[in-house]
Amino acid sequence: MQTQAINILAEINSSSSSETSGHVDITIQSFGSNPQKPRSWEPPIKERKHHPTAWFVSVLGGLSIALIVLGTNIGVLFWVRSHFGVVNNIAVLFNGSCSKASSITSYIELAVNVLSTLLLAASNNCSQLLVSPTRAEVDKAHAKGEWVHVGTASFRNFKWINPWRITLWGLLFCSSIPLHLL
Repeated sequence: MQTQAINILAEINSSSSSETSGHVDITIQSFGSNPQKPRSWEPPIKERKHHPTAWFVSVLGGLSIALIVLGTNIGVLFWVRSHFGVVNNIAVLFNGSCSKASSITSYIELAVNVLSTLLLAASNNCSQLLVSPTRAEVDKAHAKGEWVHVGTASFRNFKWINPWRITLWGLLFCSSIPLHLL
């Protein structure tokens, strides 16, 4: 935990009348333990813009991929139902030679595999981020004389990680199982 240095500046108001002489104005300023001064090539600290963290960008990318895959699946479903006859929940997309049907099937399987690979990669990345300890969680474990795994998913880390992140990881894990079985 960072300690904060408190600078107390006191100014004696000497321009006051004799009745109020001895009055002290106190200004308190709080600084971090190691305040940084901007380097010559950096803009002043107040002018720096907030950039999203890598964690946020990664999760946002995974969410975008998941939404694209979901939208593609729903779009294909509606397109097939509207353009082809559906009998007993089965749609006939092509009726013709076996070689042409085999070629069409290969392209459909390729598209499904690409989408499921993208979804699985995004899911894996998010699950790794959810069970990776934060700096504060690592510090908490170290303060109690214990250690955590950094850079890999580990059940050992669960006792240090926030319960909502473990719940999200469990939901993501359960939702990824069907991708492995298809």
